[in-house]
Amino acid sequence: MWISIKDQFRFFIIFVILLPFITLGGLLLKTFHEEILNLKKKEQSLLIQSIKENSIDKQIQDIEKILKIYSRNERLAAITGSDRQKRILQKEWSIVLSFFSKETEIYYAPEKEDSIISSNPHYNVKKIPAPSDWFRRARKDKEIFWTEPYISEKKSELILSAVIPFFDKEKAFQGIVCFDIPLKEFFQNFKEESRYKDEKILAVLNNFTVINFKREFNEPIEYNNLYNWKELIKSRSVSREIIIQDSDFYAFPYYIERLDLYLMSLVPVNQIKEEIRPFIRITTIILAGCFLFLYFVSFFFIRRIIDNIMNLNEYMGDITRGNYQLQNCIKGKDEFLTLNKRLNMMVETLSQNIKQLQENNAQMEKLVNLRTTMLHIISHNTSTPITILVNNSLELLNEAPSREDFKQLYNASGNLKNLIENTMVYLKLEEGDLHTNSEIIDLAVITNQTYQMYEPLFLAKSLHIEFEADDTEWIGNYFLPQGERRPQAWVFIL
Repeated sequence: MWISIKDQFRFFIIFVILLPFITLGGLLLKTFHEEILNLKKKEQSLLIQSIKENSIDKQIQDIEKILKIYSRNERLAAITGSDRQKRILQKEWSIVLSFFSKETEIYYAPEKEDSIISSNPHYNVKKIPAPSDWFRRARKDKEIFWTEPYISEKKSELILSAVIPFFDKEKAFQGIVCFDIPLKEFFQNFKEESRYKDEKILAVLNNFTVINFKREFNEPIEYNNLYNWKELIKSRSVSREIIIQDSDFYAFPYYIERLDLYLMSLVPVNQIKEEIRPFIRITTIILAGCFLFLYFVSFFFIRRIIDNIMNLNEYMGDITRGNYQLQNCIKGKDEFLTLNKRLNMMVETLSQNIKQLQENNAQMEKLVNLRTTMLHIISHNTSTPITILVNNSLELLNEAPSREDFKQLYNASGNLKNLIENTMVYLKLEEGDLHTNSEIIDLAVITNQTYQMYEPLFLAKSLHIEFEADDTEWIGNYFLPQGERRPQAWVFIL
């Protein structure tokens, strides 16, 4: 299959330059997309970590500092039965809680009494969940601990309590000081600083109960059975793509050690991808620009090579068609220009040689024409007269053999006939050596010419002609085409 040089270079550009560049560009674009995506996920992780450290951890530290202060307050043991002391302490607590939300409360619960001292005068000890467990743990741990979230009977919302044991001067356990705060308060700043409108804030408890903070009433059941949270927590990955309710999310879990729960941020995948789409678009434009630049640069250089090759090919075609006009068909200064110059020198030399050959052929043609004319004149105008002269001189010599002048006449006429015959043979040989046009000889014509030449002698001597032919031989120096052989004639004069 014949393929032009233009198609070969086109295939070269496509398969050697463009396809590898497209493949490399696709890989670079994919790598850049992954890097940007990882950068955005890392940025979201750092945001969550910052909120955790600067908001949640700080709030935990403030609550624990307050509890430590009041756990060493000796008035708690002495004011159990004093209403005045209760009101003073409640007022003091109200001032402290003004820095928190309205739902927060502080209270002191003695172990051996049913009444408590609370920042809320309407608080009832029966509202405290599992007090015996709290007292038992406080007596054993002797330090602050945080309870698991529980549903408040008063407001039907999740409450998280910080508990610290209270000891008197003799180091005897007297009760507990508790600080109640709605669980959603820990994540208020988180929701406010979130950059994604559809972001979901979850808390995964130690028993892998999941709490959703995006609902008006926080229920710990919405996402429990929708995903294997235990596997996600144990994977310890900074971020992981998960599917919940046919939606893709990036999960960012962070462990809050003091609360013994995981803070979980679920960001929709399409929102992060929407955020990085401008970067991908800019990268795509840059890669497309590089691709077009490379294409046009390669096209410019290869196009010039193709044009030079095509022009040289046309130049050689003109030479083969007999057009020997010099051409300067090369663009640029390189090896192609040198080849064009050498080709011009060759064409110029060839043109001069052809002109010289044409002149020589013209002169040779004149010589051939002159030789042919001489052959024609000798064969038509001298053969018969000389033959008659020889025959007549022979008759005269036969009639008077003693006469010297007849002998001289006969010898001279014979010599003249030999000269003419030798000249004819030489001219014919020269004509054959020079490859002049051959003719097909007709035996009937030759026989007729021979008879006319010797007609006087035939009539005088009553001679006749016998003919014998051999079809395996050629005729003289005249070569016939294949399939048109003629027998050579042998004529005997009897």
